[in-house]
Amino acid sequence: MEFMNCLATAAETIGQWGFSEGFASIMSEIENPTFVGWLVKGLLDAVGNYGWAVVLFTVILKIITLPLDFWQRFSMKKNAKMMSELAPIMAKLDKAYANDKNKLNQEKQKLYKKHGYNMLSGCLPMIVTMTIFFVMFGGLNQCSAYVNLKVYSELSVHYTDTLSAELSKHTEEYESKRYDILLSGKSTAIEDYKTWLGGQGVAESAFDAEISAATSRISQIKAEAQAEARKAVGEFYLEAKEGFLWITNISRPDTWVESFPETAEKFTGTLTKKYRAYKDEFDSELYGEIYKGISEQGVGYKVGDKHWNGLMILPVLSIALSFLSTFISNKTSKKKNEEEQQLDPNAAAAQSSNKVMMFVMPVIMGVFGFVYTATFALYMVCSSLLSILFTLAMNPIIDRRIAKIESKVEKPDYRRK
Repeated sequence: MEFMNCLATAAETIGQWGFSEGFASIMSEIENPTFVGWLVKGLLDAVGNYGWAVVLFTVILKIITLPLDFWQRFSMKKNAKMMSELAPIMAKLDKAYANDKNKLNQEKQKLYKKHGYNMLSGCLPMIVTMTIFFVMFGGLNQCSAYVNLKVYSELSVHYTDTLSAELSKHTEEYESKRYDILLSGKSTAIEDYKTWLGGQGVAESAFDAEISAATSRISQIKAEAQAEARKAVGEFYLEAKEGFLWITNISRPDTWVESFPETAEKFTGTLTKKYRAYKDEFDSELYGEIYKGISEQGVGYKVGDKHWNGLMILPVLSIALSFLSTFISNKTSKKKNEEEQQLDPNAAAAQSSNKVMMFVMPVIMGVFGFVYTATFALYMVCSSLLSILFTLAMNPIIDRRIAKIESKVEKPDYRRK
């Protein structure tokens, strides 16, 4: 019975791999994602692909925020036109109060207030945009954690089920052999033989001899079963992973990283802070077996002795489109900026900041694209591309509306009396 006891113990052990109470808590929590996660998860269920769900979500989000974007651009161009109309008055103010800077600033503020000029009119949409950016960052990272944990859960179940089934085959084999030996009478013959020798030592039957020999094969049998389980889990991963176009696993960066992290520690390191609290609940031996099964399938793009998850296309695109989007926005407002710089030193400082941001923002986008989940890089690419298209489409419309606005600027006399 020793062999079957060993098999039973092994089966009981693997049945508990990765499914402790803490791990069960993770799986229950990931079913309750953040608001963004809930929306993307709903689209994922609808379209069936995580990448296309993110693309669709980005398009919907940009359409919803389009009126706010339009208002921001309209306000900025309206202010630019007003500033050009105020130019003669501002010049007279500069001349009249050249020796009294405080008075000059007071008069300028009165002039701005009178004509409804507000330098901060474009700030609210910008604040909303930045808020959406960071909400999407957190939400998509949480979504990726959800997808990765879900896939890991399915891989764990598939591996342990396959391993249990392989071990059960050997259990059934030796149960059957024992039954045949007992019916054949070989057990009795061996017992009689040992009694004739004087009954020395432990009584042995033909079945006991079979079990004794088989017990020495426990390690070999387990290795064979694990090899089958690794093969099965590797093949299952090819279907279970969330790929998108050229990216093997869109929940991982579109870079040189592997689609499935090498160790349980690295895997939990990719999760959000909420899920990293459960890192001790991952069985390292089970995780290692699953990783081997995936590696044996050669998943991803082989570069040297590594398999890349992606080709770095999304990070590079996010950098290029971020630069292009900022460049187009600055170019379309170049005339306005030149006029404002002549009249307001604050506008000159703002324009200088815009030039700096034209190079800083692409770097920031690159960091996000190379380090974090490919879903966020995909969001940045789609968002930047839509922003460029909307800018090119809206500018002619806004220009026509601005041209129709009649000037209400009066030209009072600011001469000293």
